[in-house]
Amino acid sequence: MRRVLFLLVFSLAASSAFAEESNRDRLIKTNACSGCDLAGVDLSGVGLIHADLRGADLSGAKLQSVNLNASQLDGAKFENADLRSALLGGAHMEGAIFKGATMDGATLTLAKLVNANFEAASLVGVRFDNANLESANFERAKLVDADLYNARLFFANFSEADLSGADLSAADIGEADFTDAVSNEKTTCPKFGSGPCWGEDSTK
Repeated sequence: MRRVLFLLVFSLAASSAFAEESNRDRLIKTNACSGCDLAGVDLSGVGLIHADLRGADLSGAKLQSVNLNASQLDGAKFENADLRSALLGGAHMEGAIFKGATMDGATLTLAKLVNANFEAASLVGVRFDNANLESANFERAKLVDADLYNARLFFANFSEADLSGADLSAADIGEADFTDAVSNEKTTCPKFGSGPCWGEDSTK
């Protein structure tokens, strides 16, 4: 009986590993894997410009320095993934989930991130300049030294986020929520003044 159970467990584990590897190979070969299970996959440094990963699950994936510029990533899941220094410029990521992800040094210039979720993500030094972040969730995110120049932040949630040293110059913050968010004298406010940017003095 124990032998049968062992063989069953081994078979299931092998099938799962094979499926993951097959999805990775499919992505590498075709530059597309919409809706695929790629959780935990290692794609560090891989070039995937214009890739189609809409709805794919990349939770816990290793994506350091991956190049996903101009890719289709709407609804993709990057929860707890490692995206340090990743290139996501101009990518379409509406509704994508980056909850708990590590994205320090990543570039998301001109990205479309409407309704994206960055809750509790590490976004130190990330470039969001000229990105569309309407209704995005940055609750408890670490945005130290992040570049949000000219970003659309309409209805975005920055409650309890750390924006120390961030550049929000020319950003559209209409109806954005900065409840208990942190800014300091190194933060550049939307009207180009030095922080703190909100609280009693919200004119900067």
